[in-house]
Amino acid sequence: MNLFRLFGRQINLLEVACRNLFRNWPKTVAMLVPLILMTTLLAGMLFIQGGVQSDAVMAVNLTPNLVIQKLEGGRATFFDGSGVVEKVKEYPQISAVIPRVWGFAMIHKDEEEGLFTVMGLEQFSEEDELPSLMAGRWPVETGEAVVGQAVAHFIGVKSGQTIKLMTVEHTMYPLKVVGIMDEEVQIYGADLILTTNHDARKILNVPEGKVSEIGLYLYREEFENRVAEALQSDFPHEYRIITRHVLGNLIQVLYQAKGGVVQLLWLVVFITVLIIAWAEAANISLHIKREVGILKAVGWGTADVIQMKFWENLLLGSIGTLTGLGLSFGYLLLNAPGMRSVFLGWAKIYPAFPLPIEVSGRALGVVLCIGIFPLIVATLIPAWLVGIVEPDEAIRG
Repeated sequence: MNLFRLFGRQINLLEVACRNLFRNWPKTVAMLVPLILMTTLLAGMLFIQGGVQSDAVMAVNLTPNLVIQKLEGGRATFFDGSGVVEKVKEYPQISAVIPRVWGFAMIHKDEEEGLFTVMGLEQFSEEDELPSLMAGRWPVETGEAVVGQAVAHFIGVKSGQTIKLMTVEHTMYPLKVVGIMDEEVQIYGADLILTTNHDARKILNVPEGKVSEIGLYLYREEFENRVAEALQSDFPHEYRIITRHVLGNLIQVLYQAKGGVVQLLWLVVFITVLIIAWAEAANISLHIKREVGILKAVGWGTADVIQMKFWENLLLGSIGTLTGLGLSFGYLLLNAPGMRSVFLGWAKIYPAFPLPIEVSGRALGVVLCIGIFPLIVATLIPAWLVGIVEPDEAIRG
C-alpha cells in the first residue's frame, strides 16, 4: 500500500513539474535551445568518430602484417623489389610476399575530374586479405580492374564496362571493370582501383621490376614485432618496416585528434548550458517564492519541493537530449556538412562517398548521461535553497 502511495505521490509531483515547464515556457525554451544544440553536436561527433574509427580498423585489418618501403630524403620511393623479395622469403614466419605498385591517377567525366588511388598487386589470391566484392570477380589478367564504390558512382560504371585513366604521360589507359567492391569499408575502398602490377606500372610510369612497397603476410600475428626487428637489422637503414599494429595505432590517434576539435567546440556549449541552468535555477523570482510558500503552507515539505525540481530538470533534460538525438540523425542523413570536413578534410579531393556512421550503445549512453545528469546536479543546490524558504516569509516576499 505504501508503495502505491509513493508511486501516486511521484505522479502528482511529475504533473506539477509538467505544468511548471509549460507555465514558464520562456525559461524552458531558454534552457532547451542550448541543450539541444549541445546534444546534437555531441551525438553527431560520437557517431561519426565511432564510424570512422571502426571503418579505419577494418581497413587496417585488410593490410599486410608488415610493409617494407624504401626511403629517399625521408619519403617513400619506388625501388627494385626482386632482391628484397628473395631475401624475405627466407624467413619461416612469412606466409606470403606481395609486391605492390600504387599511386594516384585522374579520371575525367564531362567537366568533372576525380583523383583515385591505383594499386597494383602481383596476384589476387586467398593469401591477400582483400575487401569483399558487391559484384563481379578479381582480376586474373592484365587490363582488368576492381573499383570502389566512389569510382563506380563517379563514372557510372558497372561490372563488365571499361574505364579510362589518365597516365602520368597524359595518355588514356583503358581498364575493364570486372568487379566492384562492397561498401563494407568506405574509407579503404571508396576511391580504390585494384589492378595488376603490370597495369599499375603503365598508368604510373613505373619501370619494370620497380615496386612501391612489399607486403608481408605472417602465419601468426604475434610474430609481427619479432620479424619487424629482424628485418630492420637485416636491411639497410633506408628501408622502413611498418607493422599493422603501428599503422592501426596511428590511425586511431589521428581520428581521435580530429574528434578533439569538435569536442572542444562541444565543451564550450556544454559549459554554457550549465551556466544557464545554474543562473536560471538560482534566480528565484518573487512569483516562485510565493508559489513555494503556498505549497509548504498546504503541507508540502522541503523534500517535496526538491523532488518537484528534480522532475522538472529530468523532463527538461530528457526532452532536450532526445530532441538533440533526433536532430543529429537528421544532420547525419544530410552527410554532416561542416563536421564531415573536420574528420575527412583530405577527402575533398576525391568524389564524395557515404560518411561511415556507427550508432553504438556506448555512444547513446554517453549522450543521455551528459545531456541529463549534469543538468540535474547543477540545479540541486538552487532547488534546495527554494525548498528551505519558510512559508510566511515566502508568501510575504
